Amino acid sequence: VNAGHTMIIPKQHIDYVFDLEEPLYSELFRVTKELSTPIKKAMQASKVGVVIEGFGVSHLHVHLVPINGINELNPTRARRASAEELAAVASSIRNELA
Repeated sequence: VNAGHTMIIPKQHIDYVFDLEEPLYSELFRVTKELSTPIKKAMQASKVGVVIEGFGVSHLHVHLVPINGINELNPTRARRASAEELAAVASSIRNELA
């Protein structure tokens, strides 16, 4: 949806977030929180939206979307980024993780 949009996908196949057993459930949200600040800083966003909808693909995935307003969570705004853009965004986020 926006530059910096990141997905967290557990290795264990599970369709629905609330079917996750502990400690994987807590670990998923620990990683979600841990990644949100570097994404927010790297993309100069005011917040990072978290979306778990689970309809398009029957495997749990958490979307972290850097946003500056609720209208930026609209999936119809999405466009495919070039390989160069993706590399630059990944580098920015990695730098914030360091």
